[in-house]
Amino acid sequence: MSDNHAVVTKYQNPTLFNPSGNFYVGKTLGEIWGYKTNGLIQDSTGAAAFNALNHSFVSTQPWKPGDVNFVDRNGDGKINNGANRLDSMGDLRVIGNSNPRYAYAFTGSLDWKGLSFSFVIQGIAKRNYAPSQADVYFWGYSSYAQVTVFKQSLDYWTPSNPKAYYPAPYTNTGGAI
Repeated sequence: MSDNHAVVTKYQNPTLFNPSGNFYVGKTLGEIWGYKTNGLIQDSTGAAAFNALNHSFVSTQPWKPGDVNFVDRNGDGKINNGANRLDSMGDLRVIGNSNPRYAYAFTGSLDWKGLSFSFVIQGIAKRNYAPSQADVYFWGYSSYAQVTVFKQSLDYWTPSNPKAYYPAPYTNTGGAI
């Protein structure tokens, strides 16, 4: 068993700019930065409350039921990354780590009357998944977002499925506003 945990102890970044993309002293390698959510918006009242926030950093479109309800963690009335400095990241926080923390392997064998059996069990424990922009199994295989549909992808928000895992789908090119 091994433990993989690396922390930056020295790095020249005096402005502490863009900590989600740059090194800084104290950064744990593999940090995943993101926004906290309160699930999915369920009705027009929830959409109106979210639309009262300045969320133009995420999208200029008005939110509607079925959209992700991001949390204004710093209470400034905006959903954004603040000044994008370690001391002013707005609503962004470290939400996970993509580095595999623990690697393990167990081996064994049994012999009995000329019959032998051996095995290896190996794995990774404590790792968060953060899809890259090129991850076709998450985002889809073309410029249209969410076009790769697996059975579990069909659990998306509709008025008749308010406890869905995924938000309401859109048909538009990835990254479109």
